[in-house]
Formats: sequence, structure tokens, C-alpha cells
Amino acid sequence: MINMSCKHFIKLLMTLSQEKIKQFSGTGLVLYQHLNDIQHYHCNLINDAKMSSLTHGADALLKYLSQISTYHHPYHDGFHFINTKGTLTHIAQFFSPPLIKPIRNIQGQGARTLCALHGSTIEGVIAIGTISSNHDVFLFKKGKMNQPASTKQLSTALTI
Repeated sequence: MINMSCKHFIKLLMTLSQEKIKQFSGTGLVLYQHLNDIQHYHCNLINDAKMSSLTHGADALLKYLSQISTYHHPYHDGFHFINTKGTLTHIAQFFSPPLIKPIRNIQGQGARTLCALHGSTIEGVIAIGTISSNHDVFLFKKGKMNQPASTKQLSTALTI
């Protein structure tokens, strides 16, 4: 098990974005302290899969996320939740965050991006990262969006 600090979260996002995955669908990751204030459920309306065997180390987490982030995989939709212990606790989750105003113009982005922007304001959520299907990385923290070009820029964005 790893301690999922912001630094590890950044590294996971950047590494996953650089993986050569056929039919990459993009992905959304939520780094959280607690889920007390976030209502969520599985996108396929089934019980959550057991995650315990998939959370032993960063390599296993990266490998699993790479496998499910393809259009043909039933778990590619929604967000995957990772706690601060580095445990992947939920996969393919839908959540409907409260809307914040004013919001930044994010034309050209989809529902996952908008959900991440608003979701990053929820108590207990540390940060949300998304990777688009063309491998662009976006980071959301406290209702602000950053599109870094490097790990260093992503690290700076998380300190906002």
C-alpha cells in the first residue's frame, strides 16, 4: 500500500496519460480524505467490485486503471476514487456535485470535466484529475482548473 500524497497523485495522472493504451477513453480520478459529503453510485448500477487485490502498490494501480480506461471495458465511465492511503476504493462512479458560480468557461470539454470542476469543491475531496481521450491532463482543486504541460506545473497547481 502507498500513501497517496498529492505528489503520488500527480505522478499517477501523468504516467497514466503517457501510457500507450489502444482505444483510450480518458479517465477521471478523485483523491479524497473522506466521502461524507459526496453522494455517488456505480455507473452500471451494480454493486462495487472488490478492490482490495488491486491496491497493493502504485504499479498495480496504474496497470488496473490502464486496463479499464478503454471504450470496450464496462468500467471506463465515471470516476475512480482513491483515498489518501492509496487505496482504489470505488470504480466507475457517477456523482452529481453541487453547482458553483461563477464557473470558468470550459467550452470544448465534456461532462466529466464539468463534474470534476464542481466536484473539487466538495468537503473531503483533495483534488480531481481527468485525462481526456487525447491524453490531455486536467487538474481540479477547490473549483479551479489547471491544464499543466508537465509534472512540475501539476505540482504547482496542487499547491493553490
